[in-house]
Amino acid sequence: LRQSNVREYLAQFGLEALDDATWCAQHLVRVKARRQPLLEVAVVGSAEAEGRTWYALQCAFWRPSVDVRRAEWKCHRRLGQLRKDLHDPVKEAFGSEPYARHFGSAPFASSWKLAAAEGRLRGWFQALARCINFAD
Repeated sequence: LRQSNVREYLAQFGLEALDDATWCAQHLVRVKARRQPLLEVAVVGSAEAEGRTWYALQCAFWRPSVDVRRAEWKCHRRLGQLRKDLHDPVKEAFGSEPYARHFGSAPFASSWKLAAAEGRLRGWFQALARCINFAD
């Protein structure tokens, strides 16, 4: 997702941003009132396929203040894909100090510690969802 498209992309989910790094005031008011759409991402397992480890992500997006319907989907990604396409851009957008504040207790998975990768990914995605859901 290119930075120029972030605002439009988020708007389709009811998330209002001024730009790729700033929530708009209306969104922050909804966050404080706990009426904002919520994102859930859970790492629900991993499997080996074609000699590679694939992590299963169960995702949901819903608006608890509007109705009980949820948009749910499941996807499978490799650790390298998650790092390159999600972790690295998030870390760069936050900057080193804010990133450490939000993700310091939930380090991203290391490719050299695959046995612990699934648990680390769970923690990292929980931290990411908190940042998004509560506009931290």
